[in-house]
Amino acid sequence: MDHTERKRQPQVSLVDLLAGMLVAAIWCAANQKSFANLDLSQNLANMLFQFGLILIYFFGATGLCLFVRRWYLGMVTDFQPGHWWLCLVGILVVYVLLAVLVEWNVVPLNELDRTWKLKWLFGQGAGYIGVLWISGLLLPVRRAWWLTLIPQTLVHLGTMALWAAVLAGYTSYGVYYQPRFQFFSLPLALVLLWSVAIWDARTTPDRRDWLHWFGLVVASMVSGNELINRILHAFS
Repeated sequence: MDHTERKRQPQVSLVDLLAGMLVAAIWCAANQKSFANLDLSQNLANMLFQFGLILIYFFGATGLCLFVRRWYLGMVTDFQPGHWWLCLVGILVVYVLLAVLVEWNVVPLNELDRTWKLKWLFGQGAGYIGVLWISGLLLPVRRAWWLTLIPQTLVHLGTMALWAAVLAGYTSYGVYYQPRFQFFSLPLALVLLWSVAIWDARTTPDRRDWLHWFGLVVASMVSGNELINRILHAFS
């Protein structure tokens, strides 16, 4: 690898790691009540789920900071699909944290009635899908990778359908079908992600670096963390 190619390879800096730690700390602060109620002997599934979220927030924010910093400094980057997914996770992390801050300061959910809480959650899900697709389409990547956005879209459409069912008075239907729909969408996300990754590795002339594969692992954690949590709860 010559000097020019080495400069194109993203190198994680201390600034990127500190940004990831800051975002993870904010997430922990926003969910301190959830952590305070965790009991290792009774809530192992919830503890593992929360720990997985902390890792996702840390890795996503670190990756996003890395590529935003390189873009801001005008550094040429060999932007690969795993980098694309790492940035998407970081952007979604920022979106969720902004939604939490809005809940704290603008729309305190504890002060809203049940109907408005459900409408807020429905809108938050729609915003998540919008941010996912707008970011995914704007950031450069081979078009086949757009397919990997579909399962996460289905996951959040399923959750939105649950809120809509509750609003319409069909709570029992929503509670019954939503978990079953997630058990379909979450494994689909993992299978489709790695199927496209294998296709990409076999068809691209470019060498994929370690951060590409790490980005795919982080993307897998987004669906895998939720899937493991649901499986543990199903058998607990």
